[in-house]
Amino acid sequence: MGRVATADDSSVIESFSVIGQKESLPTKPGSAHILSEEELKNFDYDDITRILRGVPGVNIQEEDGFGLRPNIGFRGVHPHRSKKITLMEDGVLVAPAPYAAPAAYYFPPMDKISSIEVFKGVPSTRFGPNSIGGALNMLSKVSDPGLHTELAAGSFGYNKYNLGLGIHKYGDLTLLFGRTTHDGFKTLPNNKPTGFERDFAHIRWDKYFGYLNQNLTLKFGWADEKSHETYLGLSESDFQKNPYKRYSSSQQDLMKWQQRQYMISHAMTPVDDLRIRTTIYHQDFDRSWNKFNGFYDDTVDPALVLRNPNAASFNQFYRVMNGQSDSIDPADRDKLRITDNGRSFFSQGAQLKLDYELNRATWQHLFSLTYRFHRDQIDRNHVSQFFAMQSEELVATSLPYKVEKENTSDAEAHTATLGYEATWNDLFIQSALRMEEIRYREKDKLTSITTKGSDSIFAPGLGFFYQAFQNGGLLLGAHKGFTPVGPGQNSDVQPEEAINYEFGFRHTGSFGFELIGFYSDYKNILGTCTQSSGCPIATLDQRVNGGQAEILGAELLFSKDLVWNQFHFPLRFNATYTQAHFQSQFATTLSEWVGGAINSADKIVQAGDPVPYIPDLQSNLTLGVTRKKWKSFITYNYLGKMSDQAVSAGRKIIPSRSIIDFSLHYQWKANFELFFRADNLTDEKYIVSLRPTGLRPGKPQTF
Repeated sequence: MGRVATADDSSVIESFSVIGQKESLPTKPGSAHILSEEELKNFDYDDITRILRGVPGVNIQEEDGFGLRPNIGFRGVHPHRSKKITLMEDGVLVAPAPYAAPAAYYFPPMDKISSIEVFKGVPSTRFGPNSIGGALNMLSKVSDPGLHTELAAGSFGYNKYNLGLGIHKYGDLTLLFGRTTHDGFKTLPNNKPTGFERDFAHIRWDKYFGYLNQNLTLKFGWADEKSHETYLGLSESDFQKNPYKRYSSSQQDLMKWQQRQYMISHAMTPVDDLRIRTTIYHQDFDRSWNKFNGFYDDTVDPALVLRNPNAASFNQFYRVMNGQSDSIDPADRDKLRITDNGRSFFSQGAQLKLDYELNRATWQHLFSLTYRFHRDQIDRNHVSQFFAMQSEELVATSLPYKVEKENTSDAEAHTATLGYEATWNDLFIQSALRMEEIRYREKDKLTSITTKGSDSIFAPGLGFFYQAFQNGGLLLGAHKGFTPVGPGQNSDVQPEEAINYEFGFRHTGSFGFELIGFYSDYKNILGTCTQSSGCPIATLDQRVNGGQAEILGAELLFSKDLVWNQFHFPLRFNATYTQAHFQSQFATTLSEWVGGAINSADKIVQAGDPVPYIPDLQSNLTLGVTRKKWKSFITYNYLGKMSDQAVSAGRKIIPSRSIIDFSLHYQWKANFELFFRADNLTDEKYIVSLRPTGLRPGKPQTF
């Protein structure tokens, strides 16, 4: 997985690929990787975070063990909720509200995805709104003719049922339906549920018309989820005893969401070398996340309670959280706050892309122009109810409900991108210029205050690749990265801006080798106040300036297919070294950076403090063996230690961990395959996060 992409990948570059059929990937300046459908089937992961381990330069912060709400970043960009990379499906923005609220609480089911494209560096310049880290594009499936089924069962009550139908008589009609259920690997008292149910439908119709070489695509998607997930972790001592325990106070935690997507796309080639694609899209996403959110006394921080459970001022709150004690405080201070974070989103727009190729005797030119109009919105309605702990059960109290937050944020963006690529003998040039005008509006329904704002983005990028010899060469590039401010922010909040540089060497052919160094010089790094990082409700979704920062590192990728007699041994290895640090001193109360700090003097980020949740070193080794009807793969993934906060006071270190996964395939008949997979084969017990409240575990050994 995660090999250097080569020109032979044309079979997986479908019509909605943002790489483009006419580009030569080995000579592309910057970093572009394709995970093909065949590679995705090697382990048949449901979890995008496990899939992306095969790509260098990708930062993953695990959370629930299933990848339900992934945290993905590229090249040292904070991975939290994947909000600082551009997420796309079939070239269309797929986050619920990528401008107004970019946190990706929805992610496409992997069972409907045929291949994945990952962009970092100069190639990501043309994708916005967030372009510092890079872009991720997922291509939806076009089913082969006939009926296709997948049935799976496994540990902890895991079940998966997928049904696919391909009808290619009048165009290419793809129907996919799937359901995945899991009982969960964590345990609550009285056997209360901790698992999830997830369903999806994917309907796609593609039709080719010979006149002007036209293609028409209609797509409809629907998905829903019901997951008994929580943000509440454990104290350190409880984690050591049983990392998969859950406290009684999280027994009502429940996420429910439903997503719908509609897309119509038309492409044509009216004259040779000119291609025009027009796409119109709309997506809705509605969610309700009922979860433990603290105490009636909102001055008591549950995260600090779990860091100091035996302190006199915290012990009663700790005992109520884990169900060891009933709520007894006469002033109701130890009553539990259960908040339903209700949110409704929509995202819609239209985009036009023109590509024109011009060939001359020694020069080949590719000009591209893209225009996109986009609008998205989020409605928040956060309401808290208060419960008493009684005999490990949550019992409703007569305390009045509290509306914590009720507002509407929306954004409107006009985006134009100019691209130019050229080939002259052994020199390959790629350039892009993205310009965006964004307008925001937020209305606070509790105060009737409306705020407005805007952002103007001017983001150029330029890269070179020099083919020094037949199968390899040198690359060099620079681009400006940008993350918009967003709606409802204070006037002093500045956009996130960085100048990003990359340089390296690439070899393709009998073996693939790529070594790229990267450096990001931040003029201003932004932090975001979210409940999933431990932020109080009063400042939810507020952004904070972090000043200057510096991220540098290197990515290594090696791939080789070995052959002995009738055996084939595909070998893939990647490693990423990253140093990410703040470069200026500033005071902040943002939990994302100060974490467990409790004194005002502890809330100073110093130059040289680390950016949280970015490991110094990570690597992934995959070795396969195939022979006739058999194939098997084993992968070893290493993630180095990480800091959970920037400031030194109270800083905790998340230890390194190593995970081994294994898969085995047997092609019993031409149209029947048996498959086995083991995740975390050695049953490593490890910490994935200390946010927002307590220690949280990774997925245990599962089959």
